[in-house]
Amino acid sequence: MQNTSLKLKDFPITQQLKYKFYLGKFYLIKYQFLESFENFQWCLVNTSSLRNQQLVLELLIPISLVIGKKPNFNYLSSRGLNLEIFNLYSQIFQVVKSGDYKSFKQIVDQNYQYLKDKNLLLIMNKLEIVILRNLVKNVWVILGKLSSFNYTVIPIEGHAGDELYLENVMVTLLDSNLIKGKLSTNKTVVLSKVDPFPQVNHIYKVRFSRRSVNQWM
Repeated sequence: MQNTSLKLKDFPITQQLKYKFYLGKFYLIKYQFLESFENFQWCLVNTSSLRNQQLVLELLIPISLVIGKKPNFNYLSSRGLNLEIFNLYSQIFQVVKSGDYKSFKQIVDQNYQYLKDKNLLLIMNKLEIVILRNLVKNVWVILGKLSSFNYTVIPIEGHAGDELYLENVMVTLLDSNLIKGKLSTNKTVVLSKVDPFPQVNHIYKVRFSRRSVNQWM
């Protein structure tokens, strides 16, 4: 669309909504979560249809969790959107925040069919790294916010004592800038003195700032 003289605002709102919704899904498939979030958020703001809002929220809420945004469930409910999915995602938000990897896996297993039907399983996979980041942060706080610590003490359900797995987790977190620091000898992570655990949403904005990838549309 941007390669033509046409402007989105020149189209009927129903067509604008359809375009932005499918654009959001396009970015979701490509794991461009910021762009996907922006398009779905636009749809939510610009439709008064409860049915349309539900369709948007089923995708917008899990995406917001991945990029570190807290959904305002109370506000959404005040607009008459008392959806069953709010309970599911409220639970997921709590376990993500606390870094409760075991409970997260249980919630995903219990809601597997729904998540599969909505094509949300891959988003759940993306949430795992955020949960692990929060788990590491909570361990760091419990240990007294040390400048360095042995990462083998991190209690990841199903991987206790698995040094290779824990090392891979730390490498992924460091490479993703979800943790600032470096690995040292003796299975130790040395954390940055300044903001060792940056806000997830800030990291997404820095790494994946809005790109002009839809020029062909």
